[in-house]
Amino acid sequence: MYRNLLSTFTHTDFFKGVLLTFAISIPLLTAYLAGDISYGIGVALGVLMCSASDVPGSYRHRTTGILSAATLAGLITLVMGLVAGSNILLLMAIGVLSFAGSFLSVFGFRASLVAFAGLMAVVLSLAGSRSGEMLYLHAAGVFAGGLWYLLLSTLFNFVTEKRQSNQLLADCMGLTVAYLAAHSTGKDEGKGDNSAARERLSLQSSLNEVHETLREFLLEKRRHSGASNYHNRQLMLFTELVDIYELSLGEAGAWQTAAESVQEYDERLPGAFHDFHEEIIVSLRRLEGVLRYGDSQPETLPLEMLARKAREAIREFVERRGLPEARTGALAMHNLLDYLVKLSEKTEAMARVLADISQQKKLMPPGRRHQFITQQDYDPRRLVENLDLRSPMFRHSLRMALTMMAGFVIGRLFDIQNAYWILLTIVVIMRPNYSLTKQRAIQRLYGTLIGSGVALLVILITKNMIVYGVAGMISMVFAFTYIRKNYKLSSIFITLNIIFIYVLIQPDALTVVQYRVLDTLTGAALAYLANTFLLPSWEYENIHKVAKEAVKANGGYMSEVSAYYRKGGEVTDSYRLARKKAFLAVGALNAAFQRMSQDPKTKQPDLTLVYEVTALNQNFLTAVASLGAYIRSHPTGIAKEAVGLMTEAICDKLEEGLESQPEIATMPDEGGVSKINEARDMLHKSYEEVARERDSEIAGGRKEISLDMLNRLQELRIITDQLNWLYGMGHNLTEKMERLPMAFNA
Repeated sequence: MYRNLLSTFTHTDFFKGVLLTFAISIPLLTAYLAGDISYGIGVALGVLMCSASDVPGSYRHRTTGILSAATLAGLITLVMGLVAGSNILLLMAIGVLSFAGSFLSVFGFRASLVAFAGLMAVVLSLAGSRSGEMLYLHAAGVFAGGLWYLLLSTLFNFVTEKRQSNQLLADCMGLTVAYLAAHSTGKDEGKGDNSAARERLSLQSSLNEVHETLREFLLEKRRHSGASNYHNRQLMLFTELVDIYELSLGEAGAWQTAAESVQEYDERLPGAFHDFHEEIIVSLRRLEGVLRYGDSQPETLPLEMLARKAREAIREFVERRGLPEARTGALAMHNLLDYLVKLSEKTEAMARVLADISQQKKLMPPGRRHQFITQQDYDPRRLVENLDLRSPMFRHSLRMALTMMAGFVIGRLFDIQNAYWILLTIVVIMRPNYSLTKQRAIQRLYGTLIGSGVALLVILITKNMIVYGVAGMISMVFAFTYIRKNYKLSSIFITLNIIFIYVLIQPDALTVVQYRVLDTLTGAALAYLANTFLLPSWEYENIHKVAKEAVKANGGYMSEVSAYYRKGGEVTDSYRLARKKAFLAVGALNAAFQRMSQDPKTKQPDLTLVYEVTALNQNFLTAVASLGAYIRSHPTGIAKEAVGLMTEAICDKLEEGLESQPEIATMPDEGGVSKINEARDMLHKSYEEVARERDSEIAGGRKEISLDMLNRLQELRIITDQLNWLYGMGHNLTEKMERLPMAFNA
């Protein structure tokens, strides 16, 4: 409880909530003291509209985003004011501007936030009637509000830059630890459902998002200006966290293989391995506390001692079972131990970075960092390309325009007080797909009902205007604090703020609550019905394309891992880029599947098949990451020809799954089978030769295995198993990818 409160009040989201409340309050207070609060309303609204564009990223991107939002909001406010005298013109303006604003989202996430400012301007311009000079002053005030917020935000980010990056790193570390805990031991498997797997898919999507944010924040931020020692240390932490993510994927397969190997002897994996794994998680959480809360740095990490206990457990297993019978199980446990040791080394490396011990690790030169930042394409031709009913964003924009027009008509026909609340609800709830819209609608309704109930209770008990004013300010801070990470909670505080502010102006609290609930219900219903029946975009319509991207990215990652095995040396940029693309593509498929699973049952054709494709892509990524992590942390390279043949066959098999014509994908792959058989024979013979060499050592009385012998046996055993597993998954994935479009067209 204490930690949760501390996390809330020390997080930069809370300070941003305070900043935003300050930015809105100052122009209102200044205008009030000057004798006409109307001059401050435009500035306050400009702050509110443009603040959504202030998301983590480079200074250039944030500044461009806020300035674009301010310009768009000011222009739309002016246009809406000019046509306000005619309901017909106003209705047409709402439709055209809502469509145009939503359509800007084709340019990506930051553009969608700029578009949100435009949509908010459409809605909030209906909150009051202005004409002549007052209209121009109000529109100028909206633009000035954006500039005012940009100034405050720039100062805030300058002062809190280190804290923001530390919070992002702490968030990344927390998600990485959660993923490591959920993904590795497999303790939650076999329960008869896939809830644990879905939890991991959700964690992976969140990790991909924070990785992308950190890449932009840390890599592009100082690409041209160089980097300080503090910035270098943050880059080191991020690099280690990405490596831990890859290792956690590899460790998952190692846990499964080790557990299956010892179960062949009716035994359980020694507890020393679980203790080692748990201590790594505990150590990482302590380091997260250093970043997030400023906790004291742990003096030592007891990881080496736990590694010795795990080695002793392997030795006892070998003595109990005897060689060569125990060899397979021992090699599997050695492989798992290697992953745990590598994870512990990464953990200790981060502890040293946090302790500000000098690091010798080479960092990527600034000139190459741009490769790892996802570049957004702002080519105007993208607008033309999406002017098609097959485009989900085009359909969403039409849907938004028509729904906003319907909300406006309903408000005017029934003469609803504060009818713009209906349109405001539509803007904040409606999303391009059904599942997110449904989720936001439910959260908004819960928030509105709970907030209205709490506000009404406070009003009936206190009947004190000072209490209302203070409660309104506090609720505004928390509304902005939670708006991105907990929309339901944010909705409660938004409702509290609106009701308390209105009660200060209009003492009839019951009427305010009544209209707030009615307008929210109306807007939520319109948004939900529109996404269900008006040019709906169902996830299954796009899932095949997303799945193909995941298969393609996995194949690229596989090729880079194979190339690294054959060439050795330093890890290349192409390897890291392929890894990043695979993580993002599989994460996108995971997110798409989760959204599809929330669509109506009639819009989930063969959901089981989609889950199988998603799970296979995830497992394939896990196996490739496992292979890559093994190669990077061991001396390897004794089976280059065989690995090259098998990798080529696996990538060929994946290419079959990308073919558009099912008949091509079902043709016999005689060349691939030949490559696989040849590679398997080579690997098997190499392993048998090394095994016989080891047996001769044992027969000669040499019980202790040398490190070189252990590495050779491990390499041939682990790589053979991993490549066979990958080929089998590639074969299954090809078959299921062939069935995927046919399932949707049935």
